[in-house]
Amino acid sequence: MREKCTWKWKNLNGIAGYEVTGPSGKSIFLPAAGFKNNDALYQSGSYGCYWSSNLYEIQSDYAYYLNIIPSTHEQAQYSRSYGYSLRPVYTTYYCLRFDANGGSGKMDSMMVKKTESLTTPANQFTRDGYIFTAWNTAPDGSGTKVAVQSKFLPTSDTTFYAQWEIIKYKLSFNANGGTGTMSDQIFEYGAANTINANLFIREGFIFTGWNTQTNGS
Repeated sequence: MREKCTWKWKNLNGIAGYEVTGPSGKSIFLPAAGFKNNDALYQSGSYGCYWSSNLYEIQSDYAYYLNIIPSTHEQAQYSRSYGYSLRPVYTTYYCLRFDANGGSGKMDSMMVKKTESLTTPANQFTRDGYIFTAWNTAPDGSGTKVAVQSKFLPTSDTTFYAQWEIIKYKLSFNANGGTGTMSDQIFEYGAANTINANLFIREGFIFTGWNTQTNGS
């Protein structure tokens, strides 16, 4: 940070400190907040100290810190009993939400760090007459399809919509002593359909109807 960034002492909203600009052009502001010894604040506005997370190797009660004044910025070490500033470091998280998309139930949202992928969870929603097939970033399935238990790298807050396929049933026909062939018939859950007319023949018999048992029971 000290070597690769551009440091400029300036006043921001009436507060003195360094504007530190990185190679990407993004910048942070380090105010000259001074330091505290016991309850007394010293050199606020002209001097700043920022603790690092590294202890001083030679003396365990000392730690490294960043020392800033208008003329320079340098690394130093001092006793950790002094009240130097800490600058918070923020991590970007993306929120992933789950939508039943016509189904029912509840699934908790997930928070994922920027640049980190996640394994998509198993579906916990239900929908009568349908089977779950996958997640998708669009309700109508036109977005990115994501299978369960697969890796996904979010680039923004994302909603996963459950994708459903209606259950289908196959109706097969048996001549039950007659002859001939008939194609299977497909039915969808919840949708009424007319059963095809009989195409089988049996000499000496007339067709009376269909039954789910061979003996008509």
